[in-house]
Amino acid sequence: MKPTSQNSPLLIFGPGALGLYFAARLHQAGYPVVLGHKLSKVPESREVSVLVRGKGQTETLTLPIYAPSELLHQFGSFSLVIVTVKARHLQTVSTFLQRLQACFFLFPQNGAGFERSLKPALSGQFVRLVVTFGVTRTKPWQVEYRGDGEIWMEEKFLEPAAILQKAGFQVRLVEDIQPWVMRKFLVNLVINPLTTIFGVPNGDLTRVDPDLTLGRAILREGLEVLAAEGWHFNQEEIESLVISVLQQTAQNRSSMLQDLDRGALTEIDWITGYLLGLAKRQGIEVPYNETVYRIVKGLERKHGHLELF
Repeated sequence: MKPTSQNSPLLIFGPGALGLYFAARLHQAGYPVVLGHKLSKVPESREVSVLVRGKGQTETLTLPIYAPSELLHQFGSFSLVIVTVKARHLQTVSTFLQRLQACFFLFPQNGAGFERSLKPALSGQFVRLVVTFGVTRTKPWQVEYRGDGEIWMEEKFLEPAAILQKAGFQVRLVEDIQPWVMRKFLVNLVINPLTTIFGVPNGDLTRVDPDLTLGRAILREGLEVLAAEGWHFNQEEIESLVISVLQQTAQNRSSMLQDLDRGALTEIDWITGYLLGLAKRQGIEVPYNETVYRIVKGLERKHGHLELF
């Protein structure tokens, strides 16, 4: 692994809602932050003005932004890279990521199934994040914080954890991140497709799905499939976690709904679609998840178009 300087910038690759919020908080903490985006989205000035709202404050900051080829030619290395493109785009940008030099690559994506192909090809350490706070991109370069939460990561990654903590993020360190990845997966399995189908913020889900009748059915199927894969969770625990997330991020629109709002493809294939693949392998029928998957794919075809990243 090529060493990096402590003065090396931090790269946020993928300036969506989460990426812009990471960039803003890290910039406010005094770190040199660079944004990365596809060439067609990079202005000639190579800088963008980002508006951030949250917790009663509004701030505008100017950040440098470069296309992938420019990042490779202008920067020798990065102290860390936070990859905030959607899970569906990771395969598209994997060749670029493999050419970057950095000590740590942080991945906060929803869904599962992408780690195996990416992890061994990177120059630095693969760090999986579980993010539970809510952010919404209101315009291309505007983002709002809309729900409290934390960042979960493995305790062995003390250096990137310290950077995130200095930027004001609430970081929880655990020995093994995978159980928390799967808990977040189950929460997303319930919240993201249903808020997308109903077109409502998280806090309105219990209004349109009283007692979370549909949500509980989706969750029961998910728990059965994961149990067959060796992951055993208490249903009441996960139900409580779903309700807690709905309450804490009540004003937020789920990332899947935000994608549909923008006419982009969603992450349904890396959430519900991933579960369907596991269910097929285990020979388990999951009719509720099959149904919501088909509805969201239908909404994509009605409203969506494919973007590279």
